[in-house]
Amino acid sequence: MQKGYVYKPKLFLSSMASTAPGAKKKKLEYNVDATVFDEFMKACSRKGYAPQVLLEQAMKKFTQTGQI
Repeated sequence: MQKGYVYKPKLFLSSMASTAPGAKKKKLEYNVDATVFDEFMKACSRKGYAPQVLLEQAMKKFTQTGQI
């Protein structure tokens, strides 16, 4: 390598712990009541959970059982 050369990899890999290898993600955009959203985010923070993981689990449970 040349002096002063910085290697830049051509492949970018994300290191998200909650993402399974090869899993595809979608961005959600929904209107949610501000107070409900704020309370949810505070509760996630207090309990130490990532909000996207809780939402994924809730969606999975709803599609499996049809219950909220």
